[in-house]
Amino acid sequence: MVGLLLAAASCSDVRTPAGTLTVGVGPDRYLNELPQRPDLAKYPLNAGVCDTLVRMDETFGIEPMLAERWTYDEVTNTYQFFLRRGVAFHDGQELTAADVKFTFDLISTADPSNYQQLAPDSIRILDRYTVAITPMQPNRRLAEQIAHPIWGINRRGTDVLRPVGTGPFRFVEYIKHDRLVVARSDTHWRNERRAASPLVVFRFVADAHARFLAVRSGQLQIAADVPPEILPSMSNDPGLRLVRSTPGASNALTFNISGKDRYVLGSDHTVRGAIASAVDRAAIVQRVWHDAAEESVTWLAPAVFGRHRSLIRGVPYDPARAVKLLADGGWTLGADGVRQKGGTRLSLVLLVAFPSAEHLNVPELIQQQLRKVGVELRIELAPDPGVFASRRRAGEFDILQTIVNQNDPYPCFLPDLLHFSQSRSAATRFVSPGGAVDAAIERCRAALTLEAARRHAAEAIVALVEDEHVLVPLAGLYRLFVTTDRVSGLVPHPSNTNQRWETVALSTP
Repeated sequence: MVGLLLAAASCSDVRTPAGTLTVGVGPDRYLNELPQRPDLAKYPLNAGVCDTLVRMDETFGIEPMLAERWTYDEVTNTYQFFLRRGVAFHDGQELTAADVKFTFDLISTADPSNYQQLAPDSIRILDRYTVAITPMQPNRRLAEQIAHPIWGINRRGTDVLRPVGTGPFRFVEYIKHDRLVVARSDTHWRNERRAASPLVVFRFVADAHARFLAVRSGQLQIAADVPPEILPSMSNDPGLRLVRSTPGASNALTFNISGKDRYVLGSDHTVRGAIASAVDRAAIVQRVWHDAAEESVTWLAPAVFGRHRSLIRGVPYDPARAVKLLADGGWTLGADGVRQKGGTRLSLVLLVAFPSAEHLNVPELIQQQLRKVGVELRIELAPDPGVFASRRRAGEFDILQTIVNQNDPYPCFLPDLLHFSQSRSAATRFVSPGGAVDAAIERCRAALTLEAARRHAAEAIVALVEDEHVLVPLAGLYRLFVTTDRVSGLVPHPSNTNQRWETVALSTP
């Protein structure tokens, strides 16, 4: 794998000036979700080509970017965003409200079920530097929601496969499944965000161990999202550095509570509660993630809730409670050690999202833990995001194992996106209990302040995890980067799609 990486790199026609930074990232997932949406260089790998109106900082707060300020009119449910003047795109043209409408129209047309509730007629140009946005439903959180990098502004009328933005880097080249190349923009509108590196080459390397080995061999200067099992070997290599973020991603189990045919066992609240009690997350973190994760009972990154984190207690590991719940629910042990009721065996399908190494290890540990209380778990691997998304939309699972990321500063980002029963996304109907979950999300949307929204996000998690047992949080994950000792300025963002690269520099040997 490392040899192949070297061979591929030598074929590039891109000139590499001194100080060029080469970064190994995961598999190329651009254009997978919605090929017609302008995701290139923005999502899931944000290369710093397109700035957003607002941005999520490293503490999940919100800061102005292309919009210097904004207002919200509750009566009309309308936002006004006031753009900075004199901001230039990489082609020299000035940023205007027409560019914002162009970008937002592309996204809302490609993704009509976007949880921001935007349609092409939601965006109106008021003047050259002011845009009005009226969501289809009342929403006080829109400013936080559009901090997600997919809402980065493309120059109107340009080819989104050769994106023209206002970011610290300009687009140079994209070779699918091979590389994305960006160069420093020397005319960026904010001096302190001028890129330190003249050129950044992102290499798509699907195997996380190969990324690490490529840094060790000198082919890469940075490897993103390396596997936790490499940590013990780091101390033996003084030329390498480990950079670790705070938790921003979470690994969890999600139940199908409205399945049909073969996938109905998750609709049993007793079964869900028993499984939540039977999962030993401490053992899983210790055996799989080591120092790359922490136990999680919150599902979301703890920092998202601020001082309201204390509202969430989670479901403690208690296998005796799990056994009692199942027995009281009429699930009796069969001769093979698997519980049954009315001729139905308590055998569930765990669908694992495009598995990484830890995705392969965690299901087996959970399988062993559940077997001790009489629950059979059948593990099925989704080989890629497309297969996983298709089965998720069709409800072809009892339980999902996924990694989710807090990719915008809206505290209810993930509950709203994945578990709001009134969502227009087809997949949510299988995992949305409604009731208190919907009520908390609606309060989160309507909250007057970010602090109040954080409290309502905590309430949503209590309902999802502790009351409905739709979610079983496992671990809060740190992002791990390995760099050579020549790299400086890497500030790890807990959200993988919000990583900044303009601060990173490579010293000369």
